[in-house]
Parts: sequence; C-alpha cells; structure tokens
Amino acid sequence: MLRLLAFLLVAPTVSAAFDHRHTAWNEHGSQVRYSAFQGDRLKLRAYLDALSAVPRQEFDSWAKPQRLAFLINAYNAFTIEHSRNRYVRESNTLEVSKIFDWYGVDFRSGYRGIDSLGSFFARYAADVAANPPEQVIVRQGTARIRFLEYDWALNDTGH
Repeated sequence: MLRLLAFLLVAPTVSAAFDHRHTAWNEHGSQVRYSAFQGDRLKLRAYLDALSAVPRQEFDSWAKPQRLAFLINAYNAFTIEHSRNRYVRESNTLEVSKIFDWYGVDFRSGYRGIDSLGSFFARYAADVAANPPEQVIVRQGTARIRFLEYDWALNDTGH
C-alpha cells in the first residue's frame, strides 16, 4: 500500500484541480461514504483514477492538512478496491468477502435457483470479473473460491 501512495505522489499524469470535497462520495462535509464504493465499481474506478492523476507539483502546493486528508482518502479508497469481491486470473480464483463463508448455507437453499456460492457468483459474474472472457470462466463455475479476511475497521461515515 505504501508503494501505491508513493505512486500517487509522483504520478506524472495531468489533471484538473483536485476536488478536495470528494463530491462524488461526500456525505457530511469532507467525509467520504466508502460503503457507496462497494455498489458502483465504475464510480470507484473513476475516483481512484482522479486520485492517481494528481501531479506531484499540485500535491506539493496544498496545505499540510489537505495533503494529509488526500492521502488518508486515497489509502481508504484503494483499500476498498483491494477488498472487493473479484476474480483473479493468475490463480483462477474468486476472492470474496468472508461473509460468504459465514453465511454459506444460505447460498445452498435453492432460492431463485441459487444452490451454491458458485451459482451465486455465476449470476453476478459481471460484478466480480473485469472482462467478458473472465466473466465466462466465473459463469462456468470452474474458479476456486477463496475467502478474504473481513476488515472490521474500514473507515465509513455510516458507523
């Protein structure tokens, strides 16, 4: 994660002035609704791209509190991206929240044709796999499932 933050500081990409209010995800003043990221992958990607596009010169021109807030929000948003359910091509693995392990029996009940975790993720392949070929693999049910550790400490304004 530190390498990612270092990258954010030296990224040479040109950007417009950064929105320190985090308008797309703002709930109370400058607090970001991190839970909203979970529901909208494209907006999360756009937010991460905006964070990554801030040039070092612009970052250096901000007051210390703005720089600190930027780095904290960048860390939290990239943590959300890292903790999302996703297909990992290199290992043919679906990495999913530990919640699916805890409530696994609920996904074997046959509700709406879902009789396993594999069939649940097959239905939502577009949400866990980044491109059509990977979505096909998820729909076929051949990917191994690995449960990610649940992070109880994710910073969210809803708590």
